[in-house]
Amino acid sequence: MATPFLAALLGSGLLAGAPPAAAEKRFQEGRAALRSAAFSLPAAAKAFGDACDAGHMAACANLGLQVQDGRGVPHDPARAAGLYAKACDGGEGIGCFNLAGLHAEGNGVAEDRARFAELMKRAETLYTKACEAGDLQ
Repeated sequence: MATPFLAALLGSGLLAGAPPAAAEKRFQEGRAALRSAAFSLPAAAKAFGDACDAGHMAACANLGLQVQDGRGVPHDPARAAGLYAKACDGGEGIGCFNLAGLHAEGNGVAEDRARFAELMKRAETLYTKACEAGDLQ
């Protein structure tokens, strides 16, 4: 059974639309690194980073989670905020949600309640759109 952290990392990535095939392949390799018997956070981070660089927004959000928590990569809340912002701007609701949390806490970004509210509303809109499109995550 996956922990909440892993469950978030193993999201479907359907919110942002279809990424390039090479990016999807690397994203799936990152997910596999977390599911296999040879569980490897560093391998997952590398694959998610490659996929993010190639335009896979769910991969950006997943890497952001690892960077925010320092799991398999150095802990860097400011970098996590940038990854979440990229995912959010790319239409990935979890990116907006997680970036909102950083603004609520002033973790890696300035504490900003107005920005928090704006990002939460944006996350809600993206989640609703995804749900209506059949993405049950």
